[in-house]
Amino acid sequence: MRSCLRKSLRNSLSLNSHRPSAAFSTMGWFSGNKSSDAPDPTSRKDRQRCWDSRDVYFACLDGTNTVKPGDEGSACADTKKAYEQNCAKSWIEYFNKRRVLAEQQQGVLSQAKTQAQTAQKR
Repeated sequence: MRSCLRKSLRNSLSLNSHRPSAAFSTMGWFSGNKSSDAPDPTSRKDRQRCWDSRDVYFACLDGTNTVKPGDEGSACADTKKAYEQNCAKSWIEYFNKRRVLAEQQQGVLSQAKTQAQTAQKR
């Protein structure tokens, strides 16, 4: 009975079934098929390029008195394009949210300072 089971299992399984397929072995973290146009966040040079393009884009937004990135229209189109090319999408989302939050914090802090100054005058 055992030998019968072994034979049927051996016949039903391919000898190469334990090896990953070629498609599977080229996918994943260690594939080496990296896109050359995507920024590599592990590269110091690419991180610096991202930060520099972010700073230039945000300076343009400051020049147009725009708080939320994307609301500037076509005024900062060139710098926005460089920013989006040089930074990972997740970083862009983080930087944009951080900019809006920082502006909101500045408004709250200036309001608190004004209230404190009026309270001291009384």
